[in-house]
Amino acid sequence: MISEALYTAPDVPSASLRGPLERLLRVRSRATRRRRVTCLDTFDGRIAASGGQLLQVAEGPVTRLEWRPRERQPRVETALSGPAAFVWDLPAGPMATQLQPIVDVRRLVPVVEVDLRGQLLDVVDHRSKTVARIGIDAARARQSTRARWHALPTLVTLTALRGYEDEFKRVQAIVESRPGLQRSLAGLQGLGLQAIGASPPRDLSRLDVVPMPAQRADAGVRQIHRALLGIMLGNEPGLRADLDTEFLHDYRVALRRTRSLLAQIREVLPPAAVGHFREGFGWLGQVTGPTRDLDVLGLALRQVPDDSGGEVAALRHDIAARQRRVHRVMVRHLDGRRCRTLFSDWAHFLDNADQAEPEPANASRPFGDIVCRRIWRLYRRLAERAALVSDDSPPSALHQLRIATKKLRYLTDLTRGMHPRGEIDDVFAALKKLQTVLGDYNDTIVHERLLLDHGRILAETHPERASALLTIGSLTEQFRARRAPLRPRVLREVRRFCGHDMRSRFRRLFKTDAADDES
Repeated sequence: MISEALYTAPDVPSASLRGPLERLLRVRSRATRRRRVTCLDTFDGRIAASGGQLLQVAEGPVTRLEWRPRERQPRVETALSGPAAFVWDLPAGPMATQLQPIVDVRRLVPVVEVDLRGQLLDVVDHRSKTVARIGIDAARARQSTRARWHALPTLVTLTALRGYEDEFKRVQAIVESRPGLQRSLAGLQGLGLQAIGASPPRDLSRLDVVPMPAQRADAGVRQIHRALLGIMLGNEPGLRADLDTEFLHDYRVALRRTRSLLAQIREVLPPAAVGHFREGFGWLGQVTGPTRDLDVLGLALRQVPDDSGGEVAALRHDIAARQRRVHRVMVRHLDGRRCRTLFSDWAHFLDNADQAEPEPANASRPFGDIVCRRIWRLYRRLAERAALVSDDSPPSALHQLRIATKKLRYLTDLTRGMHPRGEIDDVFAALKKLQTVLGDYNDTIVHERLLLDHGRILAETHPERASALLTIGSLTEQFRARRAPLRPRVLREVRRFCGHDMRSRFRRLFKTDAADDES
Protein backbone atom coordinates (compact mmCIF):
# COMPACT_ATOMS: atom_id res chain seq x y z
CA MET A 1 0.00 0.00 0.00
CA ILE A 2 1.47 3.38 -1.03
CA SER A 3 1.01 6.34 1.26
CA GLU A 4 1.71 9.90 0.29
CA ALA A 5 1.74 13.18 2.19
CA LEU A 6 1.96 16.63 0.65
CA TYR A 7 3.41 19.67 2.41
CA THR A 8 3.88 23.31 1.53
CA ALA A 9 6.72 25.56 2.68
CA PRO A 10 5.46 29.08 1.91
CA ASP A 11 8.54 30.96 3.11
CA VAL A 12 11.27 28.34 2.85
CA PRO A 13 13.46 27.95 -0.26
CA SER A 14 13.91 24.41 -1.51
CA ALA A 15 17.67 24.43 -0.76
CA SER A 16 17.00 25.29 2.89
CA LEU A 17 14.79 22.21 3.16
CA ARG A 18 17.05 19.80 1.32
CA GLY A 19 20.23 20.35 3.37
CA PRO A 20 18.83 19.48 6.82
CA LEU A 21 16.98 16.44 5.45
CA GLU A 22 20.15 15.15 3.81
CA ARG A 23 21.91 15.40 7.18
CA LEU A 24 19.08 13.79 9.19
CA LEU A 25 18.39 10.91 6.82
CA ARG A 26 20.42 8.51 4.71
CA VAL A 27 19.49 9.64 1.19
CA ARG A 28 20.53 9.59 -2.43
CA SER A 29 19.79 12.94 -4.04
CA ARG A 30 19.12 13.54 -7.72
CA ALA A 31 17.63 16.31 -9.80
CA THR A 32 14.26 15.54 -11.34
CA ARG A 33 13.21 16.29 -14.87
CA ARG A 34 10.78 19.11 -15.37
CA ARG A 35 7.23 17.80 -15.11
CA ARG A 36 4.14 19.43 -16.55
CA VAL A 37 1.15 18.12 -14.59
CA THR A 38 -2.41 18.73 -15.80
CA CYS A 39 -5.05 18.07 -13.15
CA LEU A 40 -8.11 16.51 -14.77
CA ASP A 41 -11.63 16.44 -13.40
CA THR A 42 -15.19 16.53 -14.62
CA PHE A 43 -17.09 19.79 -15.11
CA ASP A 44 -18.94 19.16 -11.84
CA GLY A 45 -15.87 18.06 -9.83
CA ARG A 46 -16.71 14.38 -9.35
CA ILE A 47 -13.08 13.29 -9.00
CA ALA A 48 -12.26 15.89 -6.35
CA ALA A 49 -15.49 15.03 -4.53
CA SER A 50 -14.37 11.40 -4.39
CA GLY A 51 -11.19 12.44 -2.56
CA GLY A 52 -8.95 11.47 -5.47
CA GLN A 53 -6.81 13.14 -8.13
CA LEU A 54 -6.35 12.35 -11.80
CA LEU A 55 -3.08 13.76 -13.13
CA GLN A 56 -1.77 13.82 -16.68
CA VAL A 57 2.00 14.02 -16.26
CA ALA A 58 4.28 15.03 -19.13
CA GLU A 59 7.93 14.31 -18.29
CA GLY A 60 10.25 14.65 -21.25
CA PRO A 61 8.87 12.70 -24.21
CA VAL A 62 6.69 10.48 -22.00
CA THR A 63 3.14 11.26 -20.94
CA ARG A 64 1.35 9.16 -18.38
CA LEU A 65 -1.90 9.27 -16.47
CA GLU A 66 -1.81 8.88 -12.68
CA TRP A 67 -4.92 8.00 -10.69
CA ARG A 68 -4.45 8.80 -7.02
CA PRO A 69 -7.50 7.62 -5.05
CA ARG A 70 -8.27 8.83 -1.58
CA GLU A 71 -5.47 8.52 0.96
CA ARG A 72 -3.95 5.09 1.65
CA GLN A 73 -5.31 3.48 -1.50
CA PRO A 74 -2.90 2.25 -4.20
CA ARG A 75 -1.95 4.65 -6.97
CA VAL A 76 -2.53 3.46 -10.55
CA GLU A 77 -0.58 4.65 -13.60
CA THR A 78 -0.94 4.07 -17.32
CA ALA A 79 0.96 5.33 -20.35
CA LEU A 80 -0.93 7.68 -22.68
CA SER A 81 -0.53 7.44 -26.43
CA GLY A 82 -3.44 9.74 -27.25
CA PRO A 83 -6.04 12.02 -25.64
CA ALA A 84 -8.22 10.59 -22.89
CA ALA A 85 -11.45 12.60 -22.94
CA PHE A 86 -13.71 9.92 -21.43
CA VAL A 87 -13.27 6.84 -19.27
CA TRP A 88 -13.89 4.62 -22.30
CA ASP A 89 -10.78 6.14 -23.93
CA LEU A 90 -8.58 4.61 -21.21
CA PRO A 91 -7.00 1.18 -21.59
CA ALA A 92 -8.95 -1.60 -19.91
CA GLY A 93 -7.61 -2.15 -16.41
CA PRO A 94 -7.76 -0.99 -12.79
CA MET A 95 -7.74 2.73 -13.61
CA ALA A 96 -10.73 2.57 -15.94
CA THR A 97 -12.54 0.21 -13.56
CA GLN A 98 -12.06 2.52 -10.56
CA LEU A 99 -12.85 5.74 -12.42
CA GLN A 100 -15.98 4.49 -14.21
CA PRO A 101 -18.40 4.74 -11.23
CA ILE A 102 -16.98 8.15 -10.33
CA VAL A 103 -16.77 9.83 -13.72
CA ASP A 104 -19.52 7.88 -15.50
CA VAL A 105 -20.26 9.59 -18.84
CA ARG A 106 -18.72 12.99 -18.08
CA ARG A 107 -15.82 14.40 -20.08
CA LEU A 108 -12.43 14.74 -18.39
CA VAL A 109 -11.40 18.39 -18.62
CA PRO A 110 -8.18 20.18 -17.58
CA VAL A 111 -8.76 22.12 -14.37
CA VAL A 112 -5.31 23.54 -13.66
CA GLU A 113 -1.79 23.01 -14.96
CA VAL A 114 1.19 22.80 -12.60
CA ASP A 115 4.86 23.03 -13.60
CA LEU A 116 7.31 21.26 -11.26
CA ARG A 117 11.09 21.03 -11.07
CA GLY A 118 13.38 20.19 -8.18
CA GLN A 119 15.14 17.38 -6.33
CA LEU A 120 14.18 13.85 -5.38
CA LEU A 121 15.65 12.34 -2.22
CA ASP A 122 15.62 8.53 -2.14
CA VAL A 123 15.58 7.59 1.55
CA VAL A 124 17.54 4.34 1.99
CA ASP A 125 18.01 1.89 4.84
CA HIS A 126 21.25 0.29 6.07
CA ARG A 127 21.16 -2.11 3.10
CA SER A 128 20.82 0.81 0.66
CA LYS A 129 17.24 -0.22 -0.12
CA THR A 130 14.97 2.70 -0.98
CA VAL A 131 12.20 2.85 1.64
CA ALA A 132 10.64 6.26 0.90
CA ARG A 133 11.00 9.21 -1.44
CA ILE A 134 10.94 12.93 -0.71
CA GLY A 135 10.28 15.29 -3.58
CA ILE A 136 11.17 18.97 -3.09
CA ASP A 137 9.88 21.12 -5.94
CA ALA A 138 9.62 24.71 -7.00
CA ALA A 139 6.18 25.00 -8.58
CA ARG A 140 3.96 27.33 -10.55
CA ALA A 141 0.40 27.03 -11.85
CA ARG A 142 -1.83 28.36 -14.59
CA GLN A 143 -5.39 27.68 -15.69
CA SER A 144 -4.75 27.18 -19.40
CA THR A 145 -1.87 27.03 -21.83
CA ARG A 146 -2.21 30.73 -22.69
CA ALA A 147 -2.69 32.02 -19.15
CA ARG A 148 0.11 33.53 -17.10
CA TRP A 149 1.91 31.51 -14.46
CA HIS A 150 1.38 31.99 -10.72
CA ALA A 151 4.01 30.91 -8.19
CA LEU A 152 3.19 28.19 -5.66
CA PRO A 153 5.01 27.72 -2.37
CA THR A 154 7.76 25.14 -2.29
CA LEU A 155 6.15 21.68 -2.37
CA VAL A 156 7.37 18.68 -0.41
CA THR A 157 5.94 15.29 -1.32
CA LEU A 158 6.65 12.30 0.91
CA THR A 159 5.90 8.91 -0.63
CA ALA A 160 6.21 5.49 1.01
CA LEU A 161 7.06 2.40 -0.95
CA ARG A 162 5.07 -0.79 -0.65
CA GLY A 163 6.16 -2.87 2.32
CA TYR A 164 7.95 -0.05 4.13
CA GLU A 165 5.08 1.61 6.00
CA ASP A 166 6.98 1.65 9.32
CA GLU A 167 9.93 3.44 7.72
CA PHE A 168 7.49 5.89 6.15
CA LYS A 169 6.16 6.86 9.60
CA ARG A 170 9.71 7.43 10.88
CA VAL A 171 10.64 9.58 7.89
CA GLN A 172 7.35 11.45 8.13
CA ALA A 173 8.08 12.42 11.74
CA ILE A 174 11.44 13.84 10.69
CA VAL A 175 9.97 15.72 7.71
CA GLU A 176 7.22 17.21 9.85
CA SER A 177 9.75 18.39 12.41
CA ARG A 178 11.17 20.86 9.85
CA PRO A 179 10.12 24.45 10.61
CA GLY A 180 7.91 26.16 8.05
CA LEU A 181 6.31 23.00 6.66
CA GLN A 182 2.51 22.80 6.56
CA ARG A 183 0.56 19.64 5.75
CA SER A 184 -1.80 20.17 2.81
CA LEU A 185 -4.90 18.09 2.22
CA ALA A 186 -5.92 20.11 -0.85
CA GLY A 187 -3.80 18.06 -3.23
CA LEU A 188 -2.04 19.43 -6.28
CA GLN A 189 -5.31 20.49 -7.90
CA GLY A 190 -6.48 22.39 -4.84
CA LEU A 191 -3.13 24.15 -4.38
CA GLY A 192 -2.99 25.09 -8.05
CA LEU A 193 -6.50 26.55 -7.98
CA GLN A 194 -5.68 28.53 -4.84
CA ALA A 195 -2.58 29.97 -6.50
CA ILE A 196 -4.46 31.21 -9.57
CA GLY A 197 -7.47 32.38 -7.55
CA ALA A 198 -9.95 30.04 -9.22
CA SER A 199 -12.83 28.13 -7.68
CA PRO A 200 -12.89 24.33 -7.78
CA PRO A 201 -15.37 22.63 -10.13
CA ARG A 202 -18.84 22.36 -8.67
CA ASP A 203 -22.11 20.70 -9.51
CA LEU A 204 -24.31 23.30 -11.22
CA SER A 205 -27.21 20.87 -11.56
CA ARG A 206 -28.12 20.76 -7.87
CA LEU A 207 -31.20 22.65 -6.77
CA ASP A 208 -29.95 24.00 -3.46
CA VAL A 209 -32.72 26.55 -2.95
CA VAL A 210 -35.32 25.56 -0.36
CA PRO A 211 -37.87 28.29 0.46
CA MET A 212 -39.00 28.69 4.05
CA PRO A 213 -42.32 26.92 4.76
CA ALA A 214 -43.93 30.13 6.08
CA GLN A 215 -42.76 32.22 3.10
CA ARG A 216 -45.36 33.58 0.71
CA ALA A 217 -46.01 30.96 -1.94
CA ASP A 218 -45.49 33.33 -4.88
CA ALA A 219 -42.11 34.50 -3.51
CA GLY A 220 -41.00 30.92 -2.85
CA VAL A 221 -42.01 29.76 -6.32
CA ARG A 222 -40.15 32.62 -7.99
CA GLN A 223 -37.08 31.79 -5.90
CA ILE A 224 -37.14 28.18 -7.12
CA HIS A 225 -37.65 29.19 -10.73
CA ARG A 226 -34.69 31.60 -10.57
CA ALA A 227 -32.50 28.74 -9.34
CA LEU A 228 -33.74 26.46 -12.16
CA LEU A 229 -33.05 29.19 -14.69
CA GLY A 230 -29.53 29.45 -13.28
CA ILE A 231 -29.03 25.71 -13.80
CA MET A 232 -30.12 25.96 -17.44
CA LEU A 233 -27.90 28.97 -18.14
CA GLY A 234 -24.96 27.36 -16.31
CA ASN A 235 -25.17 24.23 -18.47
CA GLU A 236 -25.81 26.00 -21.76
CA PRO A 237 -22.15 26.62 -22.78
CA GLY A 238 -21.28 22.93 -22.35
CA LEU A 239 -24.49 21.94 -24.10
CA ARG A 240 -23.70 24.14 -27.09
CA ALA A 241 -20.12 22.84 -27.29
CA ASP A 242 -21.42 19.25 -26.96
CA LEU A 243 -18.69 18.53 -24.41
CA ASP A 244 -20.57 15.59 -22.94
CA THR A 245 -24.14 14.35 -22.69
CA GLU A 246 -24.71 15.49 -19.10
CA PHE A 247 -24.90 19.19 -19.98
CA LEU A 248 -28.02 18.64 -22.07
CA HIS A 249 -29.36 16.14 -19.52
CA ASP A 250 -29.04 18.59 -16.62
CA TYR A 251 -30.43 21.41 -18.79
CA ARG A 252 -33.49 19.34 -19.64
CA VAL A 253 -34.04 18.21 -16.05
CA ALA A 254 -34.17 21.87 -14.97
CA LEU A 255 -36.47 22.57 -17.91
CA ARG A 256 -38.82 19.71 -16.96
CA ARG A 257 -38.86 20.87 -13.35
CA THR A 258 -39.77 24.36 -14.51
CA ARG A 259 -42.65 23.09 -16.64
CA SER A 260 -43.83 20.71 -13.93
CA LEU A 261 -43.84 23.34 -11.19
CA LEU A 262 -45.71 25.80 -13.41
CA ALA A 263 -48.38 23.14 -13.85
CA GLN A 264 -48.46 21.69 -10.34
CA ILE A 265 -48.24 24.71 -8.02
CA ARG A 266 -51.51 26.30 -8.97
CA GLU A 267 -53.11 29.71 -8.45
CA VAL A 268 -49.87 31.18 -7.16
CA LEU A 269 -48.53 33.00 -10.23
CA PRO A 270 -50.74 34.99 -12.65
CA PRO A 271 -52.55 32.46 -14.88
CA ALA A 272 -51.87 34.32 -18.13
CA ALA A 273 -48.11 34.27 -17.45
CA VAL A 274 -48.23 30.60 -16.44
CA GLY A 275 -49.98 29.65 -19.69
CA HIS A 276 -47.57 31.69 -21.80
CA PHE A 277 -44.41 30.29 -20.25
CA ARG A 278 -45.70 26.70 -20.12
CA GLU A 279 -46.21 26.89 -23.88
CA GLY A 280 -42.78 28.39 -24.44
CA PHE A 281 -40.93 25.87 -22.30
CA GLY A 282 -42.95 23.05 -23.85
CA TRP A 283 -41.61 24.12 -27.25
CA LEU A 284 -38.07 24.21 -25.84
CA GLY A 285 -38.52 20.67 -24.55
CA GLN A 286 -39.50 19.55 -28.04
CA VAL A 287 -36.52 21.12 -29.80
CA THR A 288 -33.99 19.72 -27.30
CA GLY A 289 -35.55 16.23 -27.13
CA PRO A 290 -34.18 14.66 -30.37
CA THR A 291 -30.57 15.41 -29.41
CA ARG A 292 -31.07 13.91 -25.98
CA ASP A 293 -32.66 10.78 -27.46
CA LEU A 294 -29.63 10.21 -29.67
CA ASP A 295 -27.28 10.94 -26.75
CA VAL A 296 -28.98 8.20 -24.74
CA LEU A 297 -28.89 5.75 -27.65
CA GLY A 298 -25.20 6.44 -28.24
CA LEU A 299 -24.41 5.76 -24.59
CA ALA A 300 -26.43 2.53 -24.68
CA LEU A 301 -24.54 1.33 -27.76
CA ARG A 302 -21.23 1.91 -25.96
CA GLN A 303 -22.20 -0.89 -23.58
CA VAL A 304 -22.86 -3.35 -26.41
CA PRO A 305 -19.88 -5.58 -27.31
CA ASP A 306 -18.96 -5.48 -30.99
CA ASP A 307 -18.98 -9.16 -31.95
CA SER A 308 -20.48 -8.61 -35.40
CA GLY A 309 -17.38 -7.82 -37.41
CA GLY A 310 -17.40 -4.09 -36.69
CA GLU A 311 -21.07 -3.44 -37.43
CA VAL A 312 -21.78 -2.15 -33.93
CA ALA A 313 -18.84 0.27 -34.22
CA ALA A 314 -20.19 1.41 -37.59
CA LEU A 315 -23.63 1.87 -36.04
CA ARG A 316 -22.13 3.96 -33.22
CA HIS A 317 -20.45 6.09 -35.88
CA ASP A 318 -23.76 6.52 -37.75
CA ILE A 319 -25.62 7.51 -34.59
CA ALA A 320 -22.86 9.95 -33.60
CA ALA A 321 -23.01 11.61 -37.04
CA ARG A 322 -26.78 11.86 -36.84
CA GLN A 323 -26.52 13.28 -33.31
CA ARG A 324 -24.15 16.00 -34.53
CA ARG A 325 -26.61 17.00 -37.28
CA VAL A 326 -29.52 17.14 -34.84
CA HIS A 327 -27.36 19.01 -32.32
CA ARG A 328 -26.63 21.73 -34.89
CA VAL A 329 -30.36 22.15 -35.50
CA MET A 330 -30.94 22.43 -31.74
CA VAL A 331 -28.27 25.12 -31.38
CA ARG A 332 -29.91 27.11 -34.20
CA HIS A 333 -33.15 27.02 -32.20
CA LEU A 334 -31.30 28.19 -29.08
CA ASP A 335 -29.82 31.05 -31.10
CA GLY A 336 -33.20 31.98 -32.55
CA ARG A 337 -35.35 34.92 -31.55
CA ARG A 338 -38.06 32.76 -29.98
CA CYS A 339 -35.65 31.17 -27.49
CA ARG A 340 -33.83 34.40 -26.68
CA THR A 341 -37.13 36.19 -26.10
CA LEU A 342 -38.44 33.33 -23.96
CA PHE A 343 -35.47 33.48 -21.57
CA SER A 344 -35.38 37.28 -21.49
CA ASP A 345 -39.11 37.53 -20.71
CA TRP A 346 -38.87 34.74 -18.12
CA ALA A 347 -35.98 36.39 -16.27
CA HIS A 348 -37.81 39.73 -16.30
CA PHE A 349 -41.01 38.10 -15.01
CA LEU A 350 -39.19 36.37 -12.15
CA ASP A 351 -37.36 39.51 -11.06
CA ASN A 352 -40.35 41.84 -11.28
CA ALA A 353 -43.21 40.59 -9.15
CA ASP A 354 -45.85 43.07 -10.31
CA GLN A 355 -49.02 42.97 -8.25
CA ALA A 356 -51.62 41.05 -10.24
CA GLU A 357 -55.23 42.17 -10.18
CA PRO A 358 -56.83 40.19 -8.76
CA GLU A 359 -54.08 38.39 -6.85
CA PRO A 360 -54.05 34.61 -7.49
CA ALA A 361 -55.91 32.76 -4.74
CA ASN A 362 -52.86 30.97 -3.30
CA ALA A 363 -50.22 33.67 -3.83
CA SER A 364 -50.11 34.84 -0.22
CA ARG A 365 -50.56 31.44 1.42
CA PRO A 366 -47.59 29.74 3.11
CA PHE A 367 -45.33 28.02 0.61
CA GLY A 368 -45.08 24.86 2.76
CA ASP A 369 -48.86 24.40 2.91
CA ILE A 370 -49.30 24.80 -0.84
CA VAL A 371 -46.53 22.34 -1.73
CA CYS A 372 -47.45 19.70 0.88
CA ARG A 373 -51.09 19.80 -0.13
CA ARG A 374 -50.16 19.23 -3.77
CA ILE A 375 -47.76 16.38 -2.91
CA TRP A 376 -50.45 14.52 -1.01
CA ARG A 377 -52.83 14.99 -3.93
CA LEU A 378 -50.26 13.70 -6.45
CA TYR A 379 -49.41 10.71 -4.30
CA ARG A 380 -53.08 9.69 -4.07
CA ARG A 381 -53.46 9.98 -7.84
CA LEU A 382 -50.32 7.91 -8.37
CA ALA A 383 -51.65 5.23 -6.03
CA GLU A 384 -55.00 5.17 -7.83
CA ARG A 385 -53.28 4.80 -11.19
CA ALA A 386 -50.90 2.15 -9.87
CA ALA A 387 -53.82 0.06 -8.61
CA LEU A 388 -54.99 -0.34 -12.22
CA VAL A 389 -51.63 -1.60 -13.50
CA SER A 390 -51.27 -5.34 -14.02
CA ASP A 391 -49.02 -7.80 -15.83
CA ASP A 392 -51.07 -7.19 -18.98
CA SER A 393 -50.90 -3.40 -18.91
CA PRO A 394 -49.31 -1.81 -22.01
CA PRO A 395 -45.97 0.00 -21.73
CA SER A 396 -47.83 3.30 -22.10
CA ALA A 397 -49.45 2.72 -18.68
CA LEU A 398 -46.02 2.33 -17.08
CA HIS A 399 -44.82 5.41 -18.94
CA GLN A 400 -47.65 7.41 -17.38
CA LEU A 401 -46.63 6.11 -13.97
CA ARG A 402 -43.08 7.24 -14.69
CA ILE A 403 -44.25 10.75 -15.54
CA ALA A 404 -46.40 10.90 -12.38
CA THR A 405 -43.43 9.72 -10.29
CA LYS A 406 -41.21 12.47 -11.75
CA LYS A 407 -43.79 15.13 -10.91
CA LEU A 408 -44.01 13.82 -7.37
CA ARG A 409 -40.21 13.75 -7.06
CA TYR A 410 -39.86 17.33 -8.27
CA LEU A 411 -42.31 18.60 -5.68
CA THR A 412 -41.02 16.45 -2.82
CA ASP A 413 -37.50 17.79 -3.43
CA LEU A 414 -38.81 21.21 -2.40
CA THR A 415 -39.64 20.04 1.12
CA ARG A 416 -36.09 19.33 2.31
CA GLY A 417 -35.77 20.82 5.77
CA MET A 418 -39.52 20.91 6.42
CA HIS A 419 -39.74 17.47 8.02
CA PRO A 420 -37.69 15.15 10.27
CA ARG A 421 -34.56 14.09 8.40
CA GLY A 422 -35.00 10.34 8.81
CA GLU A 423 -38.58 10.22 7.56
CA ILE A 424 -38.09 12.50 4.57
CA ASP A 425 -34.90 10.65 3.58
CA ASP A 426 -36.87 7.39 3.47
CA VAL A 427 -39.39 9.02 1.14
CA PHE A 428 -36.63 10.35 -1.13
CA ALA A 429 -34.96 6.94 -1.25
CA ALA A 430 -38.21 5.16 -2.14
CA LEU A 431 -39.03 7.75 -4.82
CA LYS A 432 -35.56 7.46 -6.34
CA LYS A 433 -35.75 3.66 -6.40
CA LEU A 434 -39.13 3.70 -8.12
CA GLN A 435 -38.04 6.35 -10.60
CA THR A 436 -34.88 4.38 -11.45
CA VAL A 437 -36.64 1.11 -12.23
CA LEU A 438 -39.34 2.88 -14.26
CA GLY A 439 -36.58 4.76 -16.12
CA ASP A 440 -34.63 1.58 -16.86
CA TYR A 441 -37.78 -0.02 -18.28
CA ASN A 442 -38.61 3.04 -20.37
CA ASP A 443 -35.05 3.28 -21.70
CA THR A 444 -35.31 -0.13 -23.35
CA ILE A 445 -38.44 1.04 -25.17
CA VAL A 446 -36.84 4.31 -26.27
CA HIS A 447 -33.67 2.54 -27.43
CA GLU A 448 -35.70 0.04 -29.44
CA ARG A 449 -37.79 2.80 -31.05
CA LEU A 450 -34.73 4.89 -31.96
CA LEU A 451 -32.92 1.87 -33.41
CA LEU A 452 -35.93 0.96 -35.54
CA ASP A 453 -36.23 4.58 -36.72
CA HIS A 454 -32.55 4.55 -37.64
CA GLY A 455 -33.03 1.23 -39.42
CA ARG A 456 -35.81 2.72 -41.56
CA ILE A 457 -33.60 5.69 -42.45
CA LEU A 458 -30.73 3.35 -43.30
CA ALA A 459 -32.94 1.14 -45.45
CA GLU A 460 -34.06 4.18 -47.46
CA THR A 461 -30.63 5.80 -47.85
CA HIS A 462 -28.22 2.83 -47.87
CA PRO A 463 -30.13 -0.33 -48.82
CA GLU A 464 -26.84 -2.04 -49.66
CA ARG A 465 -25.93 -2.17 -45.93
CA ALA A 466 -27.93 -5.30 -45.25
CA SER A 467 -25.55 -6.46 -42.51
CA ALA A 468 -26.14 -3.21 -40.61
CA LEU A 469 -29.88 -3.78 -40.74
CA LEU A 470 -29.36 -7.29 -39.38
CA THR A 471 -27.30 -5.85 -36.52
CA ILE A 472 -30.07 -3.36 -35.72
CA GLY A 473 -32.57 -6.21 -35.66
CA SER A 474 -30.35 -8.17 -33.29
CA LEU A 475 -29.91 -5.18 -30.97
CA THR A 476 -33.64 -4.49 -30.79
CA GLU A 477 -34.14 -8.10 -29.73
CA GLN A 478 -31.52 -7.60 -27.01
CA PHE A 479 -33.39 -4.55 -25.68
CA ARG A 480 -36.65 -6.50 -25.63
CA ALA A 481 -34.91 -9.31 -23.77
CA ARG A 482 -33.64 -6.83 -21.16
CA ARG A 483 -37.13 -5.42 -20.75
CA ALA A 484 -38.81 -8.73 -19.92
CA PRO A 485 -37.27 -9.19 -16.42
CA LEU A 486 -37.68 -5.48 -15.66
CA ARG A 487 -41.49 -5.53 -15.79
CA PRO A 488 -41.99 -7.67 -12.64
CA ARG A 489 -39.46 -5.44 -10.83
CA VAL A 490 -41.42 -2.38 -11.89
CA LEU A 491 -44.71 -3.82 -10.66
CA ARG A 492 -43.13 -4.90 -7.38
CA GLU A 493 -41.65 -1.44 -6.71
CA VAL A 494 -44.86 0.33 -7.71
CA ARG A 495 -46.94 -1.76 -5.30
CA ARG A 496 -44.42 -1.29 -2.52
CA PHE A 497 -44.35 2.48 -3.03
CA CYS A 498 -48.14 2.71 -3.08
CA GLY A 499 -48.63 0.28 -0.19
CA HIS A 500 -49.94 0.96 3.28
CA ASP A 501 -46.60 1.87 4.92
CA MET A 502 -45.60 4.49 2.37
CA ARG A 503 -49.14 5.86 2.12
CA SER A 504 -49.17 6.36 5.90
CA ARG A 505 -45.83 8.17 5.70
CA PHE A 506 -47.01 10.50 2.94
CA ARG A 507 -50.21 11.21 4.86
CA ARG A 508 -48.27 12.03 8.02
CA LEU A 509 -45.75 14.27 6.25
CA PHE A 510 -47.82 16.03 3.62
CA LYS A 511 -51.57 15.85 4.31
CA THR A 512 -53.10 19.15 5.38
CA ASP A 513 -56.61 19.85 6.58
CA ALA A 514 -57.55 21.29 3.20
CA ALA A 515 -55.85 18.61 1.12
CA ASP A 516 -58.92 16.51 0.46
CA ASP A 517 -60.87 19.58 -0.62
CA GLU A 518 -58.54 20.45 -3.48
CA SER A 519 -60.08 20.19 -6.91
